[in-house]
Amino acid sequence: MNTCARDSRGPRAIARRADRAGWRAWAALLVASLSLAGCAEDDTGPVSEPDDRQGSDALAAGRGPGVAFMQYWDENWEVFVLDLETGERRNVTNHPGDEELPTVSTDGRWLAYHSSRDGHDEIFVTDIDGRFPLNVSRGLATSVAPAWSPDGAEVVFTSDRHGGAELYVVGAGGGDIRQLTTYMNATRHATWSPDGARIAFSSTRDRTLDIYSVAVADGRITQLTDDPANDQKPAWSPDGDTIVFSSLRDGNWELYTMASDGADETRLTVDDGADMGASWSTDGSRVLFASDREGQNDIYALEVATGGLTRLTDDPAEEIFPVWVAATE
Repeated sequence: MNTCARDSRGPRAIARRADRAGWRAWAALLVASLSLAGCAEDDTGPVSEPDDRQGSDALAAGRGPGVAFMQYWDENWEVFVLDLETGERRNVTNHPGDEELPTVSTDGRWLAYHSSRDGHDEIFVTDIDGRFPLNVSRGLATSVAPAWSPDGAEVVFTSDRHGGAELYVVGAGGGDIRQLTTYMNATRHATWSPDGARIAFSSTRDRTLDIYSVAVADGRITQLTDDPANDQKPAWSPDGDTIVFSSLRDGNWELYTMASDGADETRLTVDDGADMGASWSTDGSRVLFASDREGQNDIYALEVATGGLTRLTDDPAEEIFPVWVAATE
């Protein structure tokens, strides 16, 4: 486990990638980066040998629920985990490259993210404390934005290994990589349905950024949003009935929900700040998101039923793209 004191230089240095004007600029960068400028495919590159993943069970056991997120720290984006019961904040990655867009398995034990530590973005899987890093995407292509399958057996991610940015699936321990979408033009921000049957994602196939879903079994595509403004970063609720996403349709990044078939779009947040990068708590009662409504990007939890808002972090460093970490026994 990496334990490092926070460095106050990080927030100031964030001007390099995302300053206060920065959250919106960072969002724009994410949209623009959907057209991944990748390299030629090379699925025969070096592959890390997996460690004994069972060894992390003792270390991860007995922890309360938490939140994993990106924080700009010591000149890089790194992954941190906040324990919501103890308030402990752990820096679980610490590399010269950027570690971004963390995703956590439903049992709270395994972490995936993309990292530029080897010179270009690739998908890494570790335990929740950052141990046993395994490069599961391998090769020279750009690979980003992973998401876990409900059973923790696979990871879906975006890659340009065959030219355009499409969705691919790989086992959590590496192995064969299979292509899931074709000609979708800049797919990203995938989220797996709780039953494992479909994956929702954002795509610029029709010029603006909209949300689609793909059937895992046969690759059938369904368009879920169709708005002139950008819609992105969908997240499926634990019961499978609702998808939360970020949208610019009212002139500012806000959170919206819709039914899993795209019906009943409803605005969830109303604030002058930019609210983005939502995900659900394990029980589906809360939505986590990042917002700069108080001056810098911090992590918030919204009670869906009541609208009650809780600020989970208050740090001068930028903190974005939170995901829930389930409690472990």
